[in-house]
Amino acid sequence: MKYRLFSAFLCCLFLFTLSACGLNSQSMQQTQQPHSVVLSNCPEHFSSFSVTTPLPASDTHVMYTASSGNLYALSARNGALLWCKKVSITGNFPCPGSCPAGPFMNFGEPAVVGGVAYVCASGYQGYMYAFRARDGSLLWSTKSNCATAPDPVMGNDVPLVYHNVVYAGSDALRTQDGKLLWSTPADTAFQALDDGVLYAAGEVKVYALNAKDGAIRWHYQIPNFAPVTAKLIAGNKRVYFGTESSADTTVQGGLYVLNSANGSLSWKVAMSYYGGVSLYKDLAYVSSGDHSLDARQANSGALRWRYKSASSAYNAATSANGVLYINIDGPYALNAATGKVIWHQSLGASQSVEFTPITIVDNVLYFARIGGDGKSTIYAMNAHTGAIYWQGSAPELQYIIPLTVI
Repeated sequence: MKYRLFSAFLCCLFLFTLSACGLNSQSMQQTQQPHSVVLSNCPEHFSSFSVTTPLPASDTHVMYTASSGNLYALSARNGALLWCKKVSITGNFPCPGSCPAGPFMNFGEPAVVGGVAYVCASGYQGYMYAFRARDGSLLWSTKSNCATAPDPVMGNDVPLVYHNVVYAGSDALRTQDGKLLWSTPADTAFQALDDGVLYAAGEVKVYALNAKDGAIRWHYQIPNFAPVTAKLIAGNKRVYFGTESSADTTVQGGLYVLNSANGSLSWKVAMSYYGGVSLYKDLAYVSSGDHSLDARQANSGALRWRYKSASSAYNAATSANGVLYINIDGPYALNAATGKVIWHQSLGASQSVEFTPITIVDNVLYFARIGGDGKSTIYAMNAHTGAIYWQGSAPELQYIIPLTVI
């Protein structure tokens, strides 16, 4: 909820900028100078990371994360910066110096496939970039309707890559050079891809489309026009997504589960705030703002177990080797079958603190704590014990998108 309000605040801030400067759309077109989107190497660097225990892995993984207009590639072994790219807007925007900041561009969460990092940058407008993953060399870029906000309503467009096609926003682009292959007219953002079928979220509808040509297979109209509020996922022949409650509480939000073959409703669970869902074997793990993490039967929604926490769970859990990991006031490791806590590392919780979802690679947990003071801390932890391998301060990371580790 906090990051959706922040996204809305940024939009209002930009509109206020135009109003405060006494501009209307016509005068802007007359006075605004030509602008361009510029990609460059970052002038800033991450702070030094504190290594407590060397990672046991012999090979070197790379971690990718975004901070405003910067995209960073870090060594997952010790947090060392490998490369960084910055995207920005240039041009003379007609506003006195006392006005708020002008248009901006933000990188989103990348998808790294076949040695290439595909990532959306948006704000003033949208672009898709393809970088060589090992050194950040630009392979291609193209205008796109992708967006980087962490909410399907605003356009949570993590690129999806399948059979030499990258899907972003509602565009299908060729991975070789970014050429547009097709675009769907539906007002949607691609959210998941499973067995050759794309699943996309609009504000109050969910669609299934053929990945080959974008043809719509089915769509589901959400009752009471409740807006989609968290990233859609697909698996086990089902589609999972969340909706938010209305401000006057006349519409109750929650988790919806659809049959992926025809879009019919399988089951749903009402809750005040839906935080996310993850799948493991025959269970769906549902986190919520109701201070709970539920394990439910994936086919029926029947409750298997519930873990009640002191703080709300605003992100989805991650499962590996029969253990469930989730950030609440820090990472928790729970037995996936019973919900019993195996270990917990408290890192503090408040209204101004967010945690990214946990990424697991080679029994190492990677995540970030994002403070309200413009500072973030990235952690690498032992998945079995919670012991910290390394940690370090970083620029304020982009909302609560998960770290990508390859």
